Amino acid sequence: MSPATASQGAYRALLSRPHAKALLGWSILARLPLGMAPLALLLLARGEGASYASAGAVAASYGIALALGAPVAGRLVDRRGPHRILLQRAVAYPALLALVAGLALLDAPIAALCVSAAAAGAALPPVAPTVRTVWPRLAPDGLRSTAYALEAS
Repeated sequence: MSPATASQGAYRALLSRPHAKALLGWSILARLPLGMAPLALLLLARGEGASYASAGAVAASYGIALALGAPVAGRLVDRRGPHRILLQRAVAYPALLALVAGLALLDAPIAALCVSAAAAGAALPPVAPTVRTVWPRLAPDGLRSTAYALEAS
């Protein structure tokens, strides 16, 4: 059996496990904001008349807060469990992004947009690390590296 055929078989075996397809699909969907939100914030601020520098400050505020908030979110998941933290942040994150959009539409000062964008970045649900903690329960030892490889791609 060629290595390509063996790896296809491993992926097929992994995806045939109960809940594996749903976990993979929802985790991909939940991670879309990682790449889309900074660009959307930049375009929103710029579209409402802010300079490129100000729009960049809004996006940077989001990114910096995300980088600082991610370890905190991970610790909270470890201490309190993923269900509670993911649920709270799944409500807070879009609400804070809506606040940013509302403030931009109301011509709020850039500082207000930066603060609300930072709050949204800090509230992003920690989906990727949480999903990586679930794979060991769904995939037996022989498929665990396949699950992590699929998750990383």
